[in-house]
Amino acid sequence: MLIADLLGCRYAGDDPKTFGIDLDREHAKDAHVSARSRLLADAISIGPELMPALHASIGAASSRLGLQSAIPGYVYSDPSPQAACVHIGGEDKSALMLSSGLIQLMSDEELTFVIGHEIGHMFFEHNLYPRPTDATGDGTRLNWLALQRAGEISADRIGLLACGSIDVAYRTILKTGTGLSEEYLRFDLASFLDQLRGLKSIGGHASGIVASHPILTVRMKALLWFEMSEAARRLNGTGTHGLALERVDKRVESLLEEATGQMLARVRAESFSRAAMWAVLFAAVSDGVFSKEEQAGIERLYGRPAVQSALSYVRENGPGKVGIQFEDAIREVRFHPETGRREFWQRLRNDLSTLGIEESQFGRVLTIVEDRLGLAAQRH
Repeated sequence: MLIADLLGCRYAGDDPKTFGIDLDREHAKDAHVSARSRLLADAISIGPELMPALHASIGAASSRLGLQSAIPGYVYSDPSPQAACVHIGGEDKSALMLSSGLIQLMSDEELTFVIGHEIGHMFFEHNLYPRPTDATGDGTRLNWLALQRAGEISADRIGLLACGSIDVAYRTILKTGTGLSEEYLRFDLASFLDQLRGLKSIGGHASGIVASHPILTVRMKALLWFEMSEAARRLNGTGTHGLALERVDKRVESLLEEATGQMLARVRAESFSRAAMWAVLFAAVSDGVFSKEEQAGIERLYGRPAVQSALSYVRENGPGKVGIQFEDAIREVRFHPETGRREFWQRLRNDLSTLGIEESQFGRVLTIVEDRLGLAAQRH
């Protein structure tokens, strides 16, 4: 396989640029200078002398995925099944970390899926994605978590290509989710996916939007669709016909939303509405006056409770403080997907044009919003 072909398998939702995120490679280069020394001190290197079977699994996955040499691996003591790909700089650049609990739970084939999954994270530079814990607001944090979940979908695809078997991938996902070995499991895929149908029938699991990984049944369904794609079949040598990857990605996008009860879409819609109201109010009071006509316009656009809240805020804090609320609200939508940000800008333009204020007043606000949201100029 060629790495370029593997990169082409990336899930469409796994794109930091659509979230307005620029990857900082220079900072990451400095951040991983001491990672190699920590691995050598706290973990055991996987080599042919100490761990021949593990060394062979890493070599098989690396070779199948087109790497010129096997990615180095390390084992650390932890009973829970865990794996990670860490960036260590230097000639190797990346290294695998596998817990003892993972190794004891998985077969050699299943470990190949895990290793491929972690190499996928390396291919797609997921280590450079912003950490949700660093987010300054709830909206930003939820969008960064959504990007992390999308990254897991991409990494699963590389794991499947590494092991070459959807059955192996399924066994690995089920073992990871349960922590159980073959002794306690019967690998009935249909029964496993029944759980997803049950989840969708009750409206999904809203708390899934605060998780860093997709729901396990969602991951499995998404992987099944990818396995049926033309791209996967061509790379695995199992055929030349299949679903278009774009079609698969649209299915996955819908599934991710359904599994969480469309909650993230609702959160985004609410933050857009709040940002629009504060932007319109900011434009209205930019001349230092909140006129009766402007109040009537905001009521017409957003309802009486919104205008009462706005009027109360202006009376208590003065027009000058509206800019603070405006900036906070816009910041919360900065990392929404690009399509939503563009639709928001257009909606805001339409709202401002009906407010009856000077074009110079709302034109300045639109320019500020364009800049804060990282959008190219759209005014005509």
